[in-house]
Amino acid sequence: MPLSHRDYTVGCICPMGVELAPVKAMLDHIHPNLPTQRDQNSYALGEIGGHNLVIAVLPEIGTSSAATVATQLLNDFPSIRFGLLVGTGAGVPEEEEEGNDIRLGDVVISKPTATFGGVVQYDQGKYSTSGGFEQTGSLAKTPQLLLASVETLAADHRIKGSRVPQYLSEMLQKFPVMEEEYSHPGTEQDLLFQAGYPHPGSPNCRRCDKQRVVEKDSRRNKNPKFHYSTIGSANTVVKDAGLREELRRALKVICVEMEAAGLMDSFPCLVIRGICDYADSHKNKKWQPYAAATAAAYMKELLSIIPAREVTKIPNATIAVQISRLFIGREVEFQKMEAILQPQSESPGSTRKVLILGGMGGIGKTQLAIIYAKRRRHSYSSVFWLNASTEATLNNSLRHFANRILPPETVSNLGSDQVWVHISNWLSELDNTRWLLIFDNYDDPDQYSITEYYPSVAHGSIIITPRTPEDLQGEQIKIKHMTEEEDGLRILATRSDRKTIQSDPGARLLARRLDGFPLALATAGAFLKQTPVDCSTYLQRYEGAWQVTGLYVSQLPEYPNRTLYTTWSLSVARIKDKMPQAVHLLAFLAYFDHQDIWFELFCVNQDKDQPSWYREVTNHKFLFVEAMTVLTRYCLVETHYEKGSYSLHTCVHDWTLDGLNRKVDVSQYWLAFDCVAGHFGPEDWDHLSTIQYQRFTGHARRFVHDRFRQAANHDDSIRTRLNQIVYLAELLWQQMQHKAAEQMYIRALAGHEKALRPDHTRTLGVVNNLGVLYRDQGKLAEAEQIYVRALVGREKALGPDHTGTLGVVNNLGILYRNQGKLAEAEQMCQRALAGYEKTCSETIPALNTVCNLGLVYLAQGKTDEVVKMLQRAVLGPGHPHTLKVVKLLEAILRWKGEEIGTRSLELVMVQEKGNAV
Repeated sequence: MPLSHRDYTVGCICPMGVELAPVKAMLDHIHPNLPTQRDQNSYALGEIGGHNLVIAVLPEIGTSSAATVATQLLNDFPSIRFGLLVGTGAGVPEEEEEGNDIRLGDVVISKPTATFGGVVQYDQGKYSTSGGFEQTGSLAKTPQLLLASVETLAADHRIKGSRVPQYLSEMLQKFPVMEEEYSHPGTEQDLLFQAGYPHPGSPNCRRCDKQRVVEKDSRRNKNPKFHYSTIGSANTVVKDAGLREELRRALKVICVEMEAAGLMDSFPCLVIRGICDYADSHKNKKWQPYAAATAAAYMKELLSIIPAREVTKIPNATIAVQISRLFIGREVEFQKMEAILQPQSESPGSTRKVLILGGMGGIGKTQLAIIYAKRRRHSYSSVFWLNASTEATLNNSLRHFANRILPPETVSNLGSDQVWVHISNWLSELDNTRWLLIFDNYDDPDQYSITEYYPSVAHGSIIITPRTPEDLQGEQIKIKHMTEEEDGLRILATRSDRKTIQSDPGARLLARRLDGFPLALATAGAFLKQTPVDCSTYLQRYEGAWQVTGLYVSQLPEYPNRTLYTTWSLSVARIKDKMPQAVHLLAFLAYFDHQDIWFELFCVNQDKDQPSWYREVTNHKFLFVEAMTVLTRYCLVETHYEKGSYSLHTCVHDWTLDGLNRKVDVSQYWLAFDCVAGHFGPEDWDHLSTIQYQRFTGHARRFVHDRFRQAANHDDSIRTRLNQIVYLAELLWQQMQHKAAEQMYIRALAGHEKALRPDHTRTLGVVNNLGVLYRDQGKLAEAEQIYVRALVGREKALGPDHTGTLGVVNNLGILYRNQGKLAEAEQMCQRALAGYEKTCSETIPALNTVCNLGLVYLAQGKTDEVVKMLQRAVLGPGHPHTLKVVKLLEAILRWKGEEIGTRSLELVMVQEKGNAV
């Protein structure tokens, strides 16, 4: 059965004929040509590794030509899933021994980094005075399936070696004519001259000074090696070693070329470049054919490990947006949209409606806009979705738009500006008023103005989905996380295809942890669908390594090539251009709780050794507010005006640690610790349970997070902060955060033991507090062990009758009572009371011991002794300790069947105590 246009799933673009030839030679099978609606592109068709492949060659080199050919290819072959840009490029070597060892004939494969998506368009940006590069636009990342396959192949190369030499040999055997041009030129022809040595002007390098050649270690064979990094792309050829070095230092590129930047936004692809020169004035074409062949051979090896059935699962490259059949919730937002955009009028005098759906990346803006268009499609005569992430992608979408309203042969001959003129004229027609334009992912207003693409008429409707809604005029709806827990569970259930989600306690915990964030929930569901992992295990993995959310995201068709990393990284890249202090501050917030962040929290312990950005932000409140405002505009931070504080969504907060910081910074961790601990001193100790200290609790709890364990055990930092660690441990305990308090007290104990010694009185004080904490948690065996250690130590250091020792004795009495060891409890309380009577009988610790002994008597059934004992603990009318004793005695009398009012009981006890004295 003959193949049709829809049977081809992989597109390959070659810049020149010399690069096209080896790609065609690598085909397993050659297919007959198919007719197309246009004759601008010339295609070669065939198969490699079970993949049906379309190969196109550019009419001329450059990014613009590449974009045009890619657009036409996607129109002609609607089932293309991804592309491969295969050809030659210029290497960017490092002359230092420890630098990259890139040689002519090697192959460079585009790979995303934290900064760039595999390709950087270096003629769209600016170079800072410090030598850095500030990008003014952005390019999309390579599809996930290709990235995963590249990593798999790289691992195979380490184990088994590459099949590229085999494919090259087979090509020359199959096509002997190619041998003269496409064979290896010889390692002696691989000459890298020093960057400061220009070519003298002859046709070749025979007259060049060989003393200026950079020496390189010899390789075992002539086989190409493979390099994975950022590729630089622009519309100009680089033939200047000085410019090459500037690009290497600023952008960390190892290859430069002229087409990739024209494809990355409109044609999801991987760039494969064989190195044919070193981007200097010694450039010639001697290595070009062989380098093209090595790139083609790598392409064949890569396709051979990608199952064809997996390719069919990813979205078509031509489909601008996928409508999720699993869309859940958002009814309130949907009703607001209807109220703003409906009803539609066909009157020529109707007013244009503009709606801005704002919100952070991944929150569901696109899906909400598309679902609205789908549900209300009968209200509009036409609906057009436009990818507005960059001006290039928008123009590409507009060309698709034009194909629906104009003859294809007309569109093919139009430039981008002419395409928009025709579309604008069509939208402006007086009898065409009920159209809807959706400008999606307009995330970079600094790159271009979306208003320039508004039709100059008063009718129609427009929806825009930006991350900075404040930049636009129109009705605004801010999309926030889903507040109903049941919606989160439904997303998990539908994505995972698991019937037990609603009744699974682990699923409920996971839904709460992801806090209504649609992309995180959908990704978790996709992960659960692909693995036998249960929700509780997934949550544990999420807490331990947040990157688990990036797995299986390619299974979500409505989020093609996007993870939480990519969507927020783009926002941060733009913020960094505007206000770098805001990015530093956002990364720093990883070390705090995600809630209740306010300026004064950071304004303690100013130190010249602190980072300069920190001193700037904390010395000037207006600068702090400005930084937070920028983060709020990009929906990474939320402002709570009534509280005067800020917060982050939990998923954004998780990403600040794993996405921005990558690894825990010890100095940042302890700087955050000092910010919180600096608010506490000895005068606060007795008040830590009050509500005014509650807002510090979450931040203190953050410091015992498992991810910070290594930083928290930094001995030099602990040694200078022993008191502060105890303050935060006590804060957590008094605010009922017992587990976190235990971890902090254990850390405090270890620090005291190292900095002082195990039997130091301050160390023993921490031991005693830890024992009380164990007792409050019901860990009675651990508490007894700790108390005994504290008692032995204090008896040795302070003596048996010292108040510090008696406090531990009293605590042991309470513990024994809780354990039901009433004889031991009575003995300990009596010993403590006898000790206090010698020195300080009327102090609070002594009176507490009286109460504790009374409770022991109560447990023994000695109620008369209880009343006598409690009467001794009264201090006077209205005293807090008196009220505490009265409440306790009132409960005892009620238990005995006697009733008396609290106020009367208090006065009677005070009077009787006075008479007794």
